[in-house]
Parts: sequence; C-alpha cells; structure tokens
Amino acid sequence: LFSHRVLRGKRDVVVVAETIHPMYRRVLDTYAEAAGIEVAVIAPGNDGRLDPDKVHETAGDRACCVAVQSPNFLGIIEDLPQLAAAAHDCGALAVEVVTEAVSFGLLAGGGSFGFDVVCGEAQSFGVAPGFGGPHLGFFACASKHLRQMPGRLAGETVDEDGNRAFCLTMSTREQHIRRAKATSNICTNQGLMALAATVWLEAMGGNGLRELATSCLARTEELKRRVTAIGNAWRLAYPASPTFNEFLLIGHGSGTELVERLASEGVLAGVPTTDWGGSWPDGLLVAVTERNPATDLDALVSALEKLS
Repeated sequence: LFSHRVLRGKRDVVVVAETIHPMYRRVLDTYAEAAGIEVAVIAPGNDGRLDPDKVHETAGDRACCVAVQSPNFLGIIEDLPQLAAAAHDCGALAVEVVTEAVSFGLLAGGGSFGFDVVCGEAQSFGVAPGFGGPHLGFFACASKHLRQMPGRLAGETVDEDGNRAFCLTMSTREQHIRRAKATSNICTNQGLMALAATVWLEAMGGNGLRELATSCLARTEELKRRVTAIGNAWRLAYPASPTFNEFLLIGHGSGTELVERLASEGVLAGVPTTDWGGSWPDGLLVAVTERNPATDLDALVSALEKLS
C-alpha cells in the first residue's frame, strides 16, 4: 500500500518472492484484494533464492514494488544488491522483509543496497515470546519517501528551556482532521516493546549483537556439517546457498513423517514445509539459535543417525 501510494496509484501489481513467510503473504493477499492490487508471486530458483531475471520478467512496467525476505523463509540469504537493481530497472520500489532481526549483527540491511523500504519483526531484540506474542514490528524507508510513511514519527527537539525533548513530527494534519485522506488512522501502541528492545540493544551493544549473530551462524553451520556427514539418508535441500539460523533438511519420507519419527526419539526437530505449501521440496525446516546448546545438536544428530 505504501509503494502504491508513493507511485500515485499508477501501478497495480505487487511482485513478491514466494519465500516471504507464508503468513505475511496471506496478510498481503487480504489487503491487496481489498485495494484492487494484483499480487504476483515468484517461486525460488534451484538455489532457493529469487532470480533477478524473473523479477524483470514478472514486474514489467506494472509493478509498484518488488518484495523479498532475507534471510528468507528457507533461511537462505538473498542477493539483495541484484534484486534492488532489478526492481529499480522496472521502475518499482524495492522492499526487504526481515523476520530475524539478529541477522543484522552480521548482514547489512537492504538500505545499504538501495532498498526503498526495510520492514519486519524485531521480537528477537529482547522481547520474550509468550503465547504467540507480543511482537515488535519495524518499518524504515528512504528519506525521500518519509512523508508517505504510515503511523507516527517521534523526532528530537528542545523544549522552551533548551532541554532535550521528543515530540511527534512530520505528522500530517489529515491524520487528525481529514481521516479519509490519512496515511494511517489506526495505530497500535508498541511503546513498551520498543522500550524493551532499546534497553536490550543498549545492553548488548554493537559488538554483543555481532557476537550473538556469529554464535547463531556457527551453531547452524556446525549442525549442517554434522548432518551432511551422516550420509545419503539426510541431505541439505540447498547445500550451496548461504543461510542464517535455518535450513531445509531432506530425508527419507515427508516432512510430517520426519517430525513424527524424530519426536519418537524425543527430539522436536523442526517444521514440515508441507504445512506451508510452496514450491520448495518437502522436508524439515530446522532452526538453530543461541538457545540451542551443544547437547541439543548432539541429540538431533543422534536421532538422525538412528533413523538413517
């Protein structure tokens, strides 16, 4: 909707990678249908990544934006510079979606590669999950599009005594008196979660976040190496593609069968990809974070060896 508004409604197609989280795409479908916007979905290539040539082919001259998630639903890191260039070549805005904010400890965000919008989920910044929430969404855009951003922006200023202060800024009057033309009328209060994330980031610091991301990456790569060493019974769906935190594991049987067999060994191994549809292989999506000690990795590898 943001991209559609920025381009003044002259383009009515949103191009999205199939590897954006399926739940996100379902929400997009709901909003787009109501707004009369067509959603064009591009399946991943053989490497699990979005092909820039497919972006050119699909976007044409009708797309208002091209949206991609990185790391994507399969845990694979996308080629953001090439995708941003492909979107802009078609006159569309480039949008990056991030579901694992800890990845920013090692990976540059889309803004570094010319993306117009970077948005996603920052729950992993110190917001403890509980019963499906709470969550912390974030939304950033290029400065030239700032006035089209929905919601409220708080800016730094000084009060009448010259003391540092904060206030709402760049808030259009339409948001208060002309509701039909406002960019946002309904705003949720995520102030508490934003404060929690700010405190967590301040405590972690840049080096701490980098070390955390490095730890996640190292544990994931170790597990991938050990799984590959088991033999032909288990293999990585995309062995040559770089990943962060997650990877798709293929075994003998469907993802659902693998989950049940591993559960019988006392291991909750991952999520069957068939539960989410998609054109990717039927397998097990495995996630590894700093919350998984070496004993967790040992238990999974041992269970996989038993089932080989």
